[in-house]
Amino acid sequence: MPPTDVFDASADDGAATASTSATDTAIEEDIDNEANSWVDLNIHEALQMVGYGKFQQRLLLVSGLMFMADAVEVMLLSFLQVLVKDEWQLTSTQQAGITAAVFAGELPGALFWGFFADRFGRRMGFLLSALCIAIFGILSAFVPDVSWLMVCRAMVGFGVSGALVPFDLMAEFLPDNERARVLLLFQLYWTVGIAFVAVVAWVVIESWGWRWLTGLCATPLVLVLLSFPWMPESPKWLVDQRRYDEAIHVLHATAHLNGTTLPSALRIKPSEPTKYHKLPRRGSRGVLTELCGPALRRVSAMLFLIWFGFGLSYYGYVPQVHILMLDLYDDCTASGITLICRGSENSIILLFPRIFQPQDGNAFNYTCIFLAALAEVLGVFLTMAIVDKMGRRQTQIALYFLCALAVMLSAFELNLIVLTMLAMAARAFIMGASSTTWLATPEAFPTHVRTSGHGIASAMCRMGGFITPFIADSESMSVAAVCAVYGTCLLLTTAASALLPPDTIDPDGGGACELVALTSSGGESGVSSASTSSDD
Repeated sequence: MPPTDVFDASADDGAATASTSATDTAIEEDIDNEANSWVDLNIHEALQMVGYGKFQQRLLLVSGLMFMADAVEVMLLSFLQVLVKDEWQLTSTQQAGITAAVFAGELPGALFWGFFADRFGRRMGFLLSALCIAIFGILSAFVPDVSWLMVCRAMVGFGVSGALVPFDLMAEFLPDNERARVLLLFQLYWTVGIAFVAVVAWVVIESWGWRWLTGLCATPLVLVLLSFPWMPESPKWLVDQRRYDEAIHVLHATAHLNGTTLPSALRIKPSEPTKYHKLPRRGSRGVLTELCGPALRRVSAMLFLIWFGFGLSYYGYVPQVHILMLDLYDDCTASGITLICRGSENSIILLFPRIFQPQDGNAFNYTCIFLAALAEVLGVFLTMAIVDKMGRRQTQIALYFLCALAVMLSAFELNLIVLTMLAMAARAFIMGASSTTWLATPEAFPTHVRTSGHGIASAMCRMGGFITPFIADSESMSVAAVCAVYGTCLLLTTAASALLPPDTIDPDGGGACELVALTSSGGESGVSSASTSSDD
């Protein structure tokens, strides 16, 4: 008799249990494999992987056009003062009012654009400040009288003070090993701006007049506006705003253009706090309260003093040197360059066309204007050679001190050649020192207060430039005494540089305190993920 098949319930239950266990194990393994496929990076690590390439080169070109607008505006004023005065028969007060209007716009503008870019993003701040310069720069060419010219130039000054936004945007896209070099190259756009105005003036002034000059000087900003659709938002700012997917998309697009590769399954993770800075979460305190709080009080105070000091000195010293040259020779030639000195203005750059104007007053010596910028170029390249070796703080200390020494030596009775060498050395040192300050400032503040802190610092610089005419043009002080004042100011700036906190390597690449902006308070991890192709 054949065996009878008997249904064994216990055996079936065991088989079912074994099957369920195998399925659960497989699911867990899939989850583990999927988790292992994600690559967690903080924003600093991601930017290091993106590297430096075509993207940053394009951004440098576009951002630099905005940055040079500051120099273009100051240089343009120097021509307008001379040309408009004769056409409209202006009084000296009205003539000075054109310059005062620009500085009146720049001071509140620096504060506004700094806070605006932290609240609404670098990209939007960049766009609106460039739009302001372009619109009112072109309108300046059509004004009927000096009052409207002052209004338009004040609005241009308001927009120009937003040049700190593209600078900080550039800083937030750079890997550590390229940041100093690229941001110092950024400073050369100031010199390019001076040369640009000189070239345009040489071509159009005698044939077409100052209105064409004014309109054409706004054309670089039109190019900036045309490039705006390509302009990305800062990934650091996006991460700070918890917009992780957008930040990852920007990082992938940047890497693709640079020819590098990021993991397709990338997650942004928070960074660890530094030993020096522990900040509260973004938005938990006011910006000013945070900048003056324990974590940032020292660096904020010292940087604001440094910006005021170099603004006061940069905009005041060189005119005094040219007055000393006038005391030596009313009409002198050095190395084939005729220097005819006719008084002083409140700016190094503003003085140049008046210094280099022939005695008949009918034309400008454009060769002299071009050569006058040589010392600043040398100062930038000197800084590039030493800043990574010496560090930001030590470079500022050395260059501000050397500038103070050159300025104080100018107070003595010297021959023309020595005085000229001192003047050019001082200009090279102040350019190198201030360029290092520009570099160190965005590195000193975390993302969510970076442009706000930079904006306040820039406003302090404008304030120094506003005050310096009262020193430089004081009838109660000799030129030597004025040089002594500026030298003392530079020594105090040197001391403020020495009191800065030690240079720190920022794991988030944007400021010594950047990395805690996502981690402190509340314990939120802030990790986000996106599976994005590097072709995006």
